[in-house]
Amino acid sequence: MLNDWNGTIFQGIKDKLQNAAMRLVEAERNGEAFDPQLVIGVRQSYVSLNLDANDSLAVYKANFEKAYIDATEKFYKSRAAQ
Repeated sequence: MLNDWNGTIFQGIKDKLQNAAMRLVEAERNGEAFDPQLVIGVRQSYVSLNLDANDSLAVYKANFEKAYIDATEKFYKSRAAQ
């Protein structure tokens, strides 16, 4: 069932979900108010989508973690250029 949910729903919304979460992270970095539970919830959703018994964080690493690292790099490059 998790495979079906992943293939049918998650794959269709993951880009929007990641982008929204990264906008919240950026807002926090810029000192704006936001609800951290939203980002935590998204992150936990990725962890819960464990489809690989050998790597329980595979979906998280390939998606959320990668987007987070990319956003962090972009943020600090922008700050360094100021």
